[in-house]
Amino acid sequence: MARRDVGERTGEARGLGSWAAILRGQIYDGSSPERRERLRAAERRGAVFSAFNAVVKGTREGSHVTGLHFVADENKLIIYVEGSSWTQELTMLREIIRARMAAQGASVDELVFLTSRTPPRCARKDAPAAKKAPAPTPVPLTEKEEGEVEEIASRVSDPILREAVLKAMRANFEWKKGSEGKKAL
Repeated sequence: MARRDVGERTGEARGLGSWAAILRGQIYDGSSPERRERLRAAERRGAVFSAFNAVVKGTREGSHVTGLHFVADENKLIIYVEGSSWTQELTMLREIIRARMAAQGASVDELVFLTSRTPPRCARKDAPAAKKAPAPTPVPLTEKEEGEVEEIASRVSDPILREAVLKAMRANFEWKKGSEGKKAL
């Protein structure tokens, strides 16, 4: 005798989730043990991908992910990232991402970040060229500003370090004055 749904008999409305559960049960009931195992593995893979995507969705890091690969035997997620700097940054965040994935219901033993073979979006020929603003021209400091910089640098007791601080401060202030002048134009 064919299995009938309660909603069908009583005329009540059914949500999509309940229909999905019924169909899932029917597929599982008619499957061999090997097929059931493959279906469970596919569900696990989908849960891991979904959790990772929920964690990185809308983040600047997530926008640089180019691919995912789940190694079920090792419970390891391999994430392909554009550019080595993003690979390094995400590697430093891996335990945070792993914990957030576990909170989403999909824990993995390891996250591995690899640099993708595809070039970053900014290096692709089909990507629109980014307009680079011209670098600001440093503007020399006035005598008053120079005196202030020297007064601050004089607090450093080591003469070699004091000279390095003085040069860095001058360059920084000259650059800032140059960039502020560009904004005013």
